[in-house]
Amino acid sequence: MVDPIREAIRDRALSSGFDAVGFAEARLGAEARAGLSEFIARGYHGDMGWLASGAERRGDPRALWPEARTLVVLGVNYAPEDDPTALLGHPDRGVFSVYARGRDYHDTLKRRLGTLAHWIEGRWPGALKLFVDTAPVMEKPLAAQAGIGWQGKHTNLVWNKFAHASREPDFLPRRELTAPRLVDLAGLDDAGFRRLFAGTAVKRTGRNRFVRNVLIAIGNTEPGDPDLIAAAQHNLDDPSPLVRAAAAWAFRRQAPPERYEAERARRLSLEDDPVVKEEWGGGPPP
Repeated sequence: MVDPIREAIRDRALSSGFDAVGFAEARLGAEARAGLSEFIARGYHGDMGWLASGAERRGDPRALWPEARTLVVLGVNYAPEDDPTALLGHPDRGVFSVYARGRDYHDTLKRRLGTLAHWIEGRWPGALKLFVDTAPVMEKPLAAQAGIGWQGKHTNLVWNKFAHASREPDFLPRRELTAPRLVDLAGLDDAGFRRLFAGTAVKRTGRNRFVRNVLIAIGNTEPGDPDLIAAAQHNLDDPSPLVRAAAAWAFRRQAPPERYEAERARRLSLEDDPVVKEEWGGGPPP
């Protein structure tokens, strides 16, 4: 039986720029909760301690808000016009996730959600809470439960079989985030990072974690590129232990063995961070 309230909300949401709308009971099945527990038990969350600390609430929407009854799950298409995998043949270039190449989607969707919520409250008074993947709820299993899509082995929600290029101007890629050189990204200080990524979702990562990721990309390219070796070596003096550890790993992967050994001998006597010292502890790669 068609629910007239849900159909009215669906029509309004679609006309407001959302591309997918679904409804679900404010609860999660045992399978989703068990999957989260196993994920954390295996340590797959890495250093994201907040994921483990909020696991109990994350597994049950009503633990966050006991009065919740129904979830309205919405999605917006952010597919690009170009093929995002085309740059994979250029390992000296940075490739950003499609969602992160334009304006921060949190800001765009919060505005749109606020307008829709105001419209709903004006017709069916009641309490509403808005989230754009910023609350301890498992939004992807809930979206699958609402019929928006399904989760693949990579855990992402998949509704792109018939995807077309997004019509949202905020999601158009910034020119400076299209194929930037890894060398340039590795050289960003905090001020440069904030300038480059102002207004984007990348800024939430923070400079240190971002440069750490760039150094991992450098370490995974074909070794021997002088510019990439220099970029890794430069970051061996970074104030952040997180960056220095990644730089030591990347330098080990990129530099000739004799150059690595010389740097290692010097650095081990100067380094005081145990994680960085451990990274320097290994010899040259086989």
